[in-house]
Amino acid sequence: MGGVLPVWRIETARLTIRRWSAGDANALAAARSEGLERGVSVEEAVEALERWCRRFDQNDDFVYAAWARDPDALVGGVGAHPRFGPGSFEIGYWLRPSATGQGLATEMAGAMTRVAFEVERVPLVEIRCARSNTASAAIAARLGYVHDATLPRRVPLATGGLEDVLVFAMFAEGYEASAARGFVASAFDGEGRRVL
Repeated sequence: MGGVLPVWRIETARLTIRRWSAGDANALAAARSEGLERGVSVEEAVEALERWCRRFDQNDDFVYAAWARDPDALVGGVGAHPRFGPGSFEIGYWLRPSATGQGLATEMAGAMTRVAFEVERVPLVEIRCARSNTASAAIAARLGYVHDATLPRRVPLATGGLEDVLVFAMFAEGYEASAARGFVASAFDGEGRRVL
């Protein structure tokens, strides 16, 4: 243990989740622009990828691309963020609008939960979301996370003001009986060795 997630690629039933690479800029810009009035430029995508890859390589933060296998397309992203000190991760995830409603975010979060507990062996994983993000809250509950706290006025709203954040937690002792434990996932390190 020690806060380092040595996983570069995760294979699930429908997804390949892997470390971002510089060649993903066009796909990232298209996915993040889908459904938005003002899209994300390729230059902005390149900047994000440079930051994510640098932090990944420094073992500071672990952000992954999620690709559907059939058809081969970027559907979103997922991350394991060591934001709350050694021995814990916050899992975050997003999907492009055309990929929602298919259970893919649950699959990503379930696979990342398995990696956190079974590979990294952390004692605590959290999922946090804005109170209004009922889809994300439902994913956390579906996987077996428990609503642990509500933090008032933490998320800035586009209209001004702040929204509450819901904190869902899973401790290692609760993981074995959780639905997350049942997700099919194989994980590989940077040299292609299977670690899960």
